[in-house]
Amino acid sequence: MDDQIRIWKRKEGFLKESVWLDEGIKLYRDLLHKNPDSTNYKAELAKLLAKSGTDEKLVYMNQMNAIDLFNEVLELYPNDTDALYRLGHLYYEIQDYEKSIEYFSKAIHTSLSNIRRFRTYATMSKAFYKLGDDGEAIRCFEKARELDIENNFSSEIKKLKALITQKGHVTRVIHYPDGATILETVDNVEIVKLEDDLEATLDMTHFHPSFTGPIDVARLQRKEAEVLRYLIEKRWFVTKEELIQYLWLEDEAPEPNSIKPIISKINRKLKTCLTDQTQNPITSKRGHGYKWNSIETKIIKVL
Repeated sequence: MDDQIRIWKRKEGFLKESVWLDEGIKLYRDLLHKNPDSTNYKAELAKLLAKSGTDEKLVYMNQMNAIDLFNEVLELYPNDTDALYRLGHLYYEIQDYEKSIEYFSKAIHTSLSNIRRFRTYATMSKAFYKLGDDGEAIRCFEKARELDIENNFSSEIKKLKALITQKGHVTRVIHYPDGATILETVDNVEIVKLEDDLEATLDMTHFHPSFTGPIDVARLQRKEAEVLRYLIEKRWFVTKEELIQYLWLEDEAPEPNSIKPIISKINRKLKTCLTDQTQNPITSKRGHGYKWNSIETKIIKVL
């Protein structure tokens, strides 16, 4: 069994993200069928279901199944850190903000890592804002900001502050190459995307993220878009280890050699959108990592 799991995990980055997730779901369903009382298999299957789905309806169904599995884990282990943390996020995703806060409030009293603690307070801040409790939203925002000691989450903090200090009129945030951050309505975003033919746009507001260049548009897998966003925002070399640390949860960290094929896929897709198709937009340097080395790109995200 361990060999099956190990072989599947090594495929991450080499397979299309949705195909890799489907293989993992099938594997853990088979394992759970043979070992129905295994809380470990239930938790692993729930993690995969929470990230899987080819359309919004299927995503919702998978999220509900994941919630059921994590709750089964909590029946046996009421203080399981991972289950509490993930249920907080899942309930936020299905817009049950009170439940989200309930599970996150329990999670913060367990052994959360610093990164997870930051994300717990950040998501609680958004949930309180959605419920109209501005005081608690600001309190949780301040807690999150205090945890960002090394300024690794400055972009997320800007985005969170923009959300909880506006009055619900806008739902999109645009990060420009010069560091400026602008809030916009959904209608205005489409106009902004066409502002400058010399710029590119990474749009992360839709179910399928996209990159729009001067020549064409490329559709990206969600993890590809997250890697690309991180590189564009950093504007300098980023190691494989840093990408893994900040874009994957600790217990889902892929093999370091899976980063290279992900970068290669992004480069292949993006080159079709750019005027200079001879150069890779993401370059690498031995001992330094990867760097966005192409056209100025603005990033559009959901608040």
